[in-house]
Amino acid sequence: PLPNSNVVIDVENVCFGEPNLIQLSNLTGINQVEIIYSIETGISLNQHISLPVINGQTEFTLPANTFISAGNYSFVVNEIINLETGCSILSNSNQDFEIFPIPNPPTANAIQEFCEVDESTIADLLPNAGNITWYDNQNSIVPLGNTHILLERTYWAAQSNTQNCISDKTPVDVLIYKTPTPTLLDAEFCGADNPTIQDLSNNVIENLQYEVILL
Repeated sequence: PLPNSNVVIDVENVCFGEPNLIQLSNLTGINQVEIIYSIETGISLNQHISLPVINGQTEFTLPANTFISAGNYSFVVNEIINLETGCSILSNSNQDFEIFPIPNPPTANAIQEFCEVDESTIADLLPNAGNITWYDNQNSIVPLGNTHILLERTYWAAQSNTQNCISDKTPVDVLIYKTPTPTLLDAEFCGADNPTIQDLSNNVIENLQYEVILL
């Protein structure tokens, strides 16, 4: 008997640069199959692949470098060969799919400064929008939560599009400024002297790097 020419194809839509899973079914009566396929728009033609078939189904993965650009494509099965019998049949089964584009990396100030006393978090970094995620290193795939307390280090920002494709990451160096607590020498005054805030300020040991503010 000839193989069934109406193979069912399921192709994932993926982001550019990701591998693409191809699933084939309705391969009844076949244990080992060779598929001759093409991907329209000139990416590849008459590719051969031999696959084991279990319960009429098989699958394989197109490597990420198969596609040179994002866009709309069609996976076409041209011929199905039963490797156990040598019987083959032409087919025109096809399935359209899309390779989604990758967004550009976000634009951010390379250095962002904060005060330690403010206990700033990821939510205070810029840019900060619904499609922006921050990471603790360039290769991480686990985003940091908005409540994560900032440390003095490099963080990495990426942005996503509506298809949840993630851009390359933009580095941001975070600087955390520590302000010392002022030291008060004496807080006792004579009422007859009509002491003022300035008298209190005069009794504070002041580091010339900082301005003393009384609240």
